[in-house]
Amino acid sequence: MESSESSVSDIWSNSFALIPKNSFNFYFSKIGILLGLLPLINGPLADFHIEWNPFVSLMLQVYASLLGFIIAGYTLFIASPHPKFQLAYWRHQSKGVSLLRLHFLIYMKLFLTVFIGTILFGLLAILFQIWTTLGGLIVVSDKISIVVQVILLSSIGWSMSGAAVQMKVMIFNLYSFSMTQMQFIDATESCESTEAGGDVNTER
Repeated sequence: MESSESSVSDIWSNSFALIPKNSFNFYFSKIGILLGLLPLINGPLADFHIEWNPFVSLMLQVYASLLGFIIAGYTLFIASPHPKFQLAYWRHQSKGVSLLRLHFLIYMKLFLTVFIGTILFGLLAILFQIWTTLGGLIVVSDKISIVVQVILLSSIGWSMSGAAVQMKVMIFNLYSFSMTQMQFIDATESCESTEAGGDVNTER
């Protein structure tokens, strides 16, 4: 059986369509955009690229580290030593969608969110470096400056809050998956022990 997702864009769109909605996650990600715009309350920042360059460089390192953490967690997730549990998890459905597929979609959504954020901060770091190097050669009006800063800061706020929400979702799902797996193993071993015990009594 082939996966219904044939590209990364399919996974991204299905992650929004199939993963259950959560009001806290939705509004928290929007709050991140508003928080990102707080520095612009008093108007555009004169030395925006200089003031935000260290922060962007720091976040680029943080996001790159997060990507490594996500990949490691994903590897542990798919390398379950109990294939029967994964099969049972695949067959169990929530609102017509396999629970195992939902877990994988959540992982992929988190990975793509952080990956997009890494690209964003990487591009910003390059942009700020060019901006700093050119110095006074770039002269823009206050209107253009405020538009550029609004776009950049709202993108930063969305990226950070989105990554935080997806990390929260991933940690919860790791916990849920691990506890469910332990319950499955315990129930399976109990059944096997009971059957083995029955066989011994019969042989006696």
